[in-house]
Amino acid sequence: MTEDLNLQLVETARSVNHRKTQCLNRGIMMDDDVVLQGLMNVLCTLKKEYVLKNHVNKNGTPKRIEQKIHDGKTVWVTRLKDGSKKTALTEERLYDKLFTIYAVEDPNINLDEFKSLDNNHNYSVRAIFKKAFAEKAESFGFTETTEGTVSSVNTLDRYRQDYDRFIDENFAKEDIRFLQPNDIKKYCIETLNRLHSETGEFVKYKAFKDHFKAVLRLIWGYADEHDICSDIISNRNKFKTDDFKKLLDCSKPKAEEKAFDLKEIELIDEEIGKRMGQPGKYGICYTNGYMFRLSRWTGMRVGELGSLKWSDINFSKKTIHVHTQQLKNHKTYEVINVPWTKAEQGNPSGGRFIPMFPQTIAILEELKEKQQLAGIKSEYVFANPDGSFISVDSQYIQFLQRISKKFGFGISNNHAIRIYFNSYVLVPAGVSLPNRAKILGHSEEVNLKYYTFEDREYLVDVNIKVTTYISTIEKKDETGDA
Repeated sequence: MTEDLNLQLVETARSVNHRKTQCLNRGIMMDDDVVLQGLMNVLCTLKKEYVLKNHVNKNGTPKRIEQKIHDGKTVWVTRLKDGSKKTALTEERLYDKLFTIYAVEDPNINLDEFKSLDNNHNYSVRAIFKKAFAEKAESFGFTETTEGTVSSVNTLDRYRQDYDRFIDENFAKEDIRFLQPNDIKKYCIETLNRLHSETGEFVKYKAFKDHFKAVLRLIWGYADEHDICSDIISNRNKFKTDDFKKLLDCSKPKAEEKAFDLKEIELIDEEIGKRMGQPGKYGICYTNGYMFRLSRWTGMRVGELGSLKWSDINFSKKTIHVHTQQLKNHKTYEVINVPWTKAEQGNPSGGRFIPMFPQTIAILEELKEKQQLAGIKSEYVFANPDGSFISVDSQYIQFLQRISKKFGFGISNNHAIRIYFNSYVLVPAGVSLPNRAKILGHSEEVNLKYYTFEDREYLVDVNIKVTTYISTIEKKDETGDA
């Protein structure tokens, strides 16, 4: 009886595909073809019958399929043999999901016969990505006249780039409804091997975790939200990044690989000097340039630069009081200044003080003069023409990205300047580890682990102390002292 049902299912699916092709060739709309619709109804009935024969308890009784309230929605729900829950917005959709689950394990059912039977939708990986991408863009506030924030633009660009890098043409054509967790894992393994073969290098662990999987999560997240298929990727028990460690480069970049070196800093500074000499093109007060230079000589975080006020500058004591930062509300995208630093984690405790070197003083004095010439009156050190604070997210960060791209640097963030300041300025100057940590606003452990690379003074210090100690012992031995 079961074999007869399987045969009917496959033959009906083939008939639907054949009839569908005929309709397309004749230019007839699917909804107008009575025969096709009849075949679809028969197929739906057969699939339901197939599910009911397989979806049973150990004693052979049918498993319960019912409507319930789940996360505020009325859904159809049942449980699989392993006890896990399966839900769908409609009864028909739940039967479709159950059919795929049981059919994929049935050697007498070829799922290829059932792909692309829906006349009104395209369920390919590519099609779902496009829909998910469009939905993401809409959530970011993109319209015909508004392009959204810099952050959202960067996020969408990243999705495009990651899709192009990790999703090949064959996989893009796959019907997402019929892909199972093992199919995804197999594809990931094949892709990681292919990229390694093409480049000679393993994909970075972080790139796989934050980029490859991000595209998959976007696609399957949309499919799950719109009840197209079951949630595969977000289930960590089925899809762990660590499962692919052997095919990934799990080494962490050293501090020197994440920092601008002295030559790169000088190239950027020289370019800034040229731009400052072109007020007609870059304005009388080239704020981005001054922001870079202040970061170079203070190691301030990007958010701290944006919220810095003139009242925080003490020229007589030669100090800068860093006790605020600029943050973005990721729901409203509003940029605000808050009265605490990153290290304080929302609990203001006075911030920290940074010493002002002669270079720092010269930068700030020159900036003040240029603001006066430009008619800028503001309490903020870095301000727009109307006196409002500059959103570093939309201006300074973009400036760093553009100028780094101009010179072909592999890094383009303010964090690279902070590491430079620590390791190319403070360390060679002999500033102690505790003081370096205080100036940069983090712990000694973080400073030594993530910000320091030319720091070998602890070896020198140990060497001197141990050598001196040994020398003292040897002298005592020579003199016969106890």
